[in-house]
Formats: sequence, C-alpha cells, structure tokens
Amino acid sequence: MPEILAPAPNGDRVNNNVNGDVSGKPGLADLVNNNKSVNGNGVPKPQQGPHGPTAGGSDWIDAALVAEALGEDPASVRDIVVKAAVADGDNYCSCMWRVRAVVGDRPVALIVKAPPRGELMQDFVSKLSFFSKEERMLTIPGVLIMEDLSVAGYRNKERQGQLDQLHCETALEILARLHALSVALHREQPGCMDAYAETLFARRDDPEEERHAKLHSEGQLKKFGEMAGQWEATAGTGLGEKMVKLSDGMHQRLCDIVAPGDESAGSLNVLNHGDFWINNMMFLYDEDDTQSRTPTDIRVVDLQIVRFSSPALDLQYFIVTSANQEVREGRLDELLEHYRRRFNEYAAALGLEDVQWPTLDALRDEFLAKSLFGFSAIYTVLCAVVAAPEDKLQLEGVTKDNMMEADISSRAWRGSNFQRLLPGLLEYFDQVGVLE
Repeated sequence: MPEILAPAPNGDRVNNNVNGDVSGKPGLADLVNNNKSVNGNGVPKPQQGPHGPTAGGSDWIDAALVAEALGEDPASVRDIVVKAAVADGDNYCSCMWRVRAVVGDRPVALIVKAPPRGELMQDFVSKLSFFSKEERMLTIPGVLIMEDLSVAGYRNKERQGQLDQLHCETALEILARLHALSVALHREQPGCMDAYAETLFARRDDPEEERHAKLHSEGQLKKFGEMAGQWEATAGTGLGEKMVKLSDGMHQRLCDIVAPGDESAGSLNVLNHGDFWINNMMFLYDEDDTQSRTPTDIRVVDLQIVRFSSPALDLQYFIVTSANQEVREGRLDELLEHYRRRFNEYAAALGLEDVQWPTLDALRDEFLAKSLFGFSAIYTVLCAVVAAPEDKLQLEGVTKDNMMEADISSRAWRGSNFQRLLPGLLEYFDQVGVLE
C-alpha cells in the first residue's frame, strides 16, 4: 500500500491533496497536486474570438503569465520556450502547452491549459462547465498553470496499448484515495460538493439544449448500432439491432444512472474523477528498473468532469477505457477487490469505518448496477483511446447545428484496434443485461 503521507515530486510536501498528504482535513481545492490557476492584474488572457482562444494560439503565454503563476517578478523570467503538450488526437476538451523558462537562476517547467479550439468543443465545454469545474477544483479563476510532472520523471503510458494489471492496480489505489478523501470532506462540509453537480448527463432547463443532448446521446448509439450490424466482427450477432433498440430513451437512462444515490437509504456517493482514463494518469518508475517497468508512483490530472455520485461510475469508465483486454476479461474481480481493500484502508485511516465496502459481492453489485455507463464509454471514449492517429475523432468544422449529420466517430469505430476489442466488450455487456 502506498503511503497516505506521500511527498511531492520536488521533495516538499504538497498540502492535503489526492496525490499526496491526506493527514489533515483538506479543502476541496487541495485534492490535486501543485496546481494553480491564474488571472492576475496585467496577466494576458488568451486572445478571444467568438468562441474563446483564436486558433489555439500561445502568443499570450509570456513572462508576465509565468511570473504571476510563480509569484515572481516578470523581470526575472527569461528564455521562455512554449510547445504543444500533447499529440493531436490525445486531447479534445482543452488546449495544453508545455512551457520551459528560467526564473532568476533556476529552470522551471509548467503546463498551461486553456479552453479548446473549435466552435463545437468550446460550446460543449462551456455549457457543461468542464473548464470552470476544473478551476473550482484548483484555486483562482482563469488560465490553469500546473507543474510539469515530466520533469520529475512521471510519464504517460502509450494509450493504444492500455494498462496491464500492475498499472491498473496502481491507478485504482489513487482512485480509492480520492474517493475516500471526498467522503471525509463531504462529512465535514456537506455543501462542498454542490459545485460539482452533474452537467453532462443531466436534464436541462433550456428545451433546445435538452433536445440537443438527447439527440446526441441517442443518435450516436443508434448510428453505432447500425454500423455494428454491418461490420465483419459483429454482423449476424444481433448485437447491432439490440443497440439500435436501446438508443431510444438512452439519454434519460444515463441521467438516472449518473444521478447521486440516496444516502439516507445507504447509497455511497464520492467525488468521481469523471474522466479516469489512461491519458489522465502519469506513472513514475525506478530509474534502475529497465525491464519490468513496475510503477512506483502515480499522479492524476484533468479534473474537468468531476461529479458527485457512485464510485462505480469511475470504476466502469476506467475498466472499459483503460484496462487491457487480458485484464478486463480475466481479472475484473481482482481489480474490484484491490480497489475495495484500498478504499477501506483509506476510509479507516480517515475515521470512516461506516462507509467501507463489506464484501466484494457488495461492490460488484454496485458496479454491475452502473453497467450502462460503462457500455456508453465503448462508443464514445474507448474508440478514441485506442485509435491510431489517422483514426482520431473528426471534430474539424463541426458545430452544434450540424453535429448530427457530421461524421465524428465512424473512422475511430472502424479502426483496427477498436474492431479487435469490440466483440468481447459487446458480448460481456449483453451477458450482464445491458442490451436487453
């Protein structure tokens, strides 16, 4: 079990965060690692077009911004180098840059994050409060400035290959820590989770917004089912027809599944990461371990879709999108038990014995109850996770008005990696009753 009191990568203790110290009583903004948002006087904001930063440019990242983030004099900042932080197709809900600079006599490495390019994604992120949720998870509203953990040796795993059992267990340990911490915080400050209410799978007051949400949720599944009925890997199985039938009313069913449970009736709600997939995890390895590549530590990033609901939502999403086929098909119970034990250990350390999972069966039942959520991640997220660069989601030129006619996902659905994984996943979700 990793230490609950874990030092920060730079050797200083990070105050009360999910990636480090949980010994005190943390505020919600302290659940992340060395992250800060900036909007100080005189600090340039991204150049704004009608839908946010124009063309994702980075000219506004300068000495004033770096100085504000670090609390330094702008005159002490020099030799700034700005590069894209992620490859095309690895990130859709924001623009990210890796920034190197010299401040005084010391080098610094930062990640700068701003709202995404393109009308559709900017409207999507804005309406669902993804970027503002992450700002609230941090400190001061504005541009997000974060420590670049790659300098400390943390690395992303290659997404198409997904995660083996050791990496899955390491990821589940930090997820269990986040979940347990959030329960402790909610006990102390019952209103603290109100800012993280569901926005993606929720009924909307605006009839037009509700219509678009329903069309997207149900239209995407219907199209996926129709295409699955024609693919060699799934044709003739009847699964495509089942998915087309399931698409009717899919939006409301997802809203119901994602809604927080009734705690007075014994339901457990936690702060879900919400986007707990392989690209939002960074692993650390022993420098001398050149063979087994066993992770010794992990940091989690990207808190744009946090939600307060059942922990099984994060578990479903993670296992469907990020566990490799061997682990997902052969070791599911082992993963759930690993999470259960770690959650119970962290809960006990925080004085939360009453919220522990009593048995694997209890956790498995909750996991299965949220199966529809995991199923929906197949055709919305997994297809992008395992897509080769040439099969990435096609978002260029897509707007809210033309998104139903736009061909966003079919190239990713037809990708060889996705087609290889799809039959086993659909058979599993059919067996547990999702497609009935």
